[in-house]
Amino acid sequence: MMTLSASTFTRNQVRDILGANLTYRDISPNDIRALEGFLCIEYARHDRANPRPEIEPLHMHPVYRKQFEPRITQSETGGIAEAYLRVAGRYWPEREAVSFNADGYIVIAGWADDVNVQPFCRALLLWLKEWMGCTRGMPRTIAAPASSGVFAPAC
Repeated sequence: MMTLSASTFTRNQVRDILGANLTYRDISPNDIRALEGFLCIEYARHDRANPRPEIEPLHMHPVYRKQFEPRITQSETGGIAEAYLRVAGRYWPEREAVSFNADGYIVIAGWADDVNVQPFCRALLLWLKEWMGCTRGMPRTIAAPASSGVFAPAC
């Protein structure tokens, strides 16, 4: 799996890169389920790196309660109409992870500060590169060719 540099990303940078590469029509429900896997890996990396050693890691993971499972609505014209992923942590049962809202706006861990949003940003960029096969507008550290050509590019 490709790793990112120590760079930090803003939500707007990630939204811009996503918008330069994909529309909701390019994203299938299966792609959203794959995104959840990329998020899990980045949650674990974030805890392992422990960017704030003065506090206990967040221990983030997908929400296991049925009422908060991923909600994905397919569009009648192809792709998704909207999709919502939730995250649980050490001291909260569920929060927004990534939301692809019906109006086209993508929310990335709106509750998180600039440090704790990083696993979400990295996961989205890695998913875009490694799963969706897209590179337009990506920082150089991410835009290197994928290690295998098994993923079908959406863009």
